[in-house]
Amino acid sequence: EKKFGSLESSTVDKRSLIQNSLPKFAKAFNQIQTISCVIDNRIMKRLSNIVEREIRILCRVFRRLFKAYPHYQKEFPSLAKIPLSELATSKKMIAHANTVMYSLTSVIDNLSDPECLQEMLHKIGENHGRRKTSQQPFLAGNE
Repeated sequence: EKKFGSLESSTVDKRSLIQNSLPKFAKAFNQIQTISCVIDNRIMKRLSNIVEREIRILCRVFRRLFKAYPHYQKEFPSLAKIPLSELATSKKMIAHANTVMYSLTSVIDNLSDPECLQEMLHKIGENHGRRKTSQQPFLAGNE
């Protein structure tokens, strides 16, 4: 005779239910993980495309600057000897553009934190000082 609602019957039913459900839950969890990875990959690809586009734009900005003011290119030792026609695709130019983009992004991200912003700008100034970069060639009206 089976007693409904008894502890023994209830425990067996729950155990059976859990055992039967586990494969379904595992399959659903794997599907969710797969979908999440696909979405993450799509987002990362879009972000990567945006960054690549911004870097290409920045490379063109430098190319235009150096075309209009050839003496400015000499202020960048790693870029000084690269012909303008090769500048936009030069790995050195792309690396420099990445550095500039990172610095700009960091400055913008920290506009609401004056202490951090001051430290960042000080660090950028120190880096340019070590390279003996003068501000004179870059000031407006000094062509």
